[in-house]
Amino acid sequence: MPIADLIAEYDKAKAAAASIEPGNKQQPKRISKMPPNASMNFVGGDVDDFLLPTKAFPPLDDDDEAAATGGDAVGKGKGSVGGVEEEEEGDATILSDSPRTVAADLEAFLLCGGRSVVSTTAERGVPSPPLTEEEREYECEEGTVEVKRCPRKRRIRSGSICSPPSKGGGDGMKSYKLAYRIYRPELLGSTERVPMLALHGGPSLPSQYLHPIAHHFPDRSVIFYDQLGCGESSIPSDVGLYGLSKSIEDLESLLVSLKLKRFHLLGHSFGGTLAFEYCKRIAERKGREDVGWRDDPEVPSLTLCDTFTSAKLCDAERERLLGPIASRFEEEDEDGVGIVGDEFWRRHECRLPSVPSVLEDAMRDWGVPWHEKPSSPLSSYAASSPSRWASDLPPALILRGEYDFVTEECVQGWREHVWNHTDITEETLEGCAHYPHLEDQEAFGVAVAGFCMERDHY
Repeated sequence: MPIADLIAEYDKAKAAAASIEPGNKQQPKRISKMPPNASMNFVGGDVDDFLLPTKAFPPLDDDDEAAATGGDAVGKGKGSVGGVEEEEEGDATILSDSPRTVAADLEAFLLCGGRSVVSTTAERGVPSPPLTEEEREYECEEGTVEVKRCPRKRRIRSGSICSPPSKGGGDGMKSYKLAYRIYRPELLGSTERVPMLALHGGPSLPSQYLHPIAHHFPDRSVIFYDQLGCGESSIPSDVGLYGLSKSIEDLESLLVSLKLKRFHLLGHSFGGTLAFEYCKRIAERKGREDVGWRDDPEVPSLTLCDTFTSAKLCDAERERLLGPIASRFEEEDEDGVGIVGDEFWRRHECRLPSVPSVLEDAMRDWGVPWHEKPSSPLSSYAASSPSRWASDLPPALILRGEYDFVTEECVQGWREHVWNHTDITEETLEGCAHYPHLEDQEAFGVAVAGFCMERDHY
C-alpha cells in the first residue's frame, strides 16, 4: 500500500478514536509517551544525532507488511523516532520524505508489534537495528487527586457581632485537584522493585523537568505530581492556601488515593525539604504510636538532591558566590545586572551549553510564587532533628552538584545535626550544578538507582 494511503488510514483511525465517548471520565487516562529523555535536545552535538519525532502508523496487514519491509528502498536518512499516539497541538512532528527513513520507521513499527517507538541508526543507509527495551515507549497513567483548603480563617474581634454564615452553609472548604503521572503503572504494586515517588522543587516549578528521571528506573514505577499552584494541578491565586504543612497534607492525600504502602522517595531542591518533613512527620507518629501510625507507608530510602538544611545559610552562600561575578561584570557593562544573572545561572545552576527543553518549559510555566510572601516561613526554614522518641528516619542519600549554589556547607548539616542515625550517604556529582539529573544523567542514574536497589528489601 502506498505511504500516502497508510497516512490517510492513520488519520482516519485517529479521528474515529477521538470520537469515542469514554465510559468513565473519573478514571485516570492511560496514554503512551516517548521516553522522557527523548524530548531533550541539547545544543553542541551533531544535528543528525538529535531524535526527531515522526508520525506513528496504524497496524498493517500482511500485504502492507510485505510491501513495507520487502523492498530495497534505502536512502540517506540518518535516524527516526516514533511519534506519540495523541499528537498535541503545536507539536513539531516530522514525516520525512526520504524512502529510507519511511521504510525504517515502518520496519521499526512492525518490530514493535504495531506500537510507535524510538529508534536510531548510526550510519547512513543502514536500517535501524531491533529495538531494546529502553528504546520502547513508556506507558503512562495520568489522573487527579482531590485536596481541600479553607480559603481564609475568619478572625472575630472580642465583642463584635459575627456575620452570618454563607448561603451555601458548610465548613467553607474548597476542593482543588493535584495532577499526577505514573510511568510503568503496571509495576506499582511490585514488591521486588519498590516504586519511586519524585517531588519537584520551586516551590511551584512544574514536575515535568524531573520526568527524565523515569529513564533510570526501567524496572519500577516512577510517580510524579504537580504540587498545588503549578503545572496541571489547580492554581488558586490566594497565597493563604499554600504552605509547607499544607503541602505535606497534599502528599499524604496522594499516597492514600494511590494506595501506596511502600515507596522510595526523592526530592529535588524544595522537594527535598518537603520529602524530609514528610518522613519526619511519620517518624514522629510511629515513635509516639499516634492514632493511625500503623497505616503510614514505609519509605525504604530517601534521596535529597540539592536540598539545603538552612535557608539563611543557603542565601549567604549564594551571595558569596555571586560576589566575584557581580564585581567582574558590573565593571564591564552598565547593564551588568542581567549579565550577572546569566553568568550565575551558567556557573551555579545549569552548566549545560543550552537549557534542556523540559527545564525551559517548566520555568516558563512557573506557578504561584507563594514562598515569596513576606510571612512565608520558608525564608527562615532550618531543618531540625526528630524528637528523641521518634523512630528512625529512612536511610538517606544526600546528593548535590559540584558547582551548585547549594554548597557543601549547606548540606553537611544533614549528617552532623539532623539525621537520627548513621545510615546516610553523601555524594557529589562532578561538573554539575543544581540540576544534575539533566547535566549528567548517567552519573545521576547510577547513584540513585543503585542506592534504591540496595534498599528495596530494607
